[in-house]
Amino acid sequence: MGFSAANSLCKSLLLILTYCTRSLPDVRAAVERWEGGAKQLQPGSEGWVAERVKNGLLQESLHGLWPLALQLSAMAEVLQTAAPMEQTRVSASLPLAPPEALLEEELLSAAVAKVEHYSRWQAWVQRPEEGGLGLGCVWHCKPLMDGKDIMKALPPGTRGGPGIGILKSMAREWQFARPEACAARGTDAPPAELMAQLRTYVTAEFAKLPADAMKTRGKAPAKR
Repeated sequence: MGFSAANSLCKSLLLILTYCTRSLPDVRAAVERWEGGAKQLQPGSEGWVAERVKNGLLQESLHGLWPLALQLSAMAEVLQTAAPMEQTRVSASLPLAPPEALLEEELLSAAVAKVEHYSRWQAWVQRPEEGGLGLGCVWHCKPLMDGKDIMKALPPGTRGGPGIGILKSMAREWQFARPEACAARGTDAPPAELMAQLRTYVTAEFAKLPADAMKTRGKAPAKR
């Protein structure tokens, strides 16, 4: 591998790590919600649906980097325990540990336990068994409506604007909230009833948008 190729690879790896690192607070927040009782939520309940949407959006933002972000978050938590361990030694007037002590049995045990903890959370997010969210690899879930589909669902004469992006996000959340909507990703033509429900939802939310969310409602201004 030449220098140029190696340099490009290093830059790519750095970008990947930077992107994953920025997501760690969101990953940690999701784990804390699971620890705080989300794993006890009944499938179909309001709280369960909310968790499905939040975790679906988080997974989608990370795409295939999802497993790497989980590992980084787990390791970040483990490394945060290293300093208190060292401080305890200092307070107890114990000999300072050499650098190799970061791999000592106590820290290794903590690392293994934390990774296993994250693995249980990941299983809850991805699998439908035992009250799990059943999201799977949801970043492969194709949106049921894109910008053009949303425009077709709106009243005639509606022109584009920031509101289209808002409605796209809302349509995506609507889809994540419904397991059957994500299951429809592999079909060329999703069930007509499902699409009718989504169009009705989008139309209703469009009516709630502030007037300045769209360029205009009605006919486009005539050219002078």
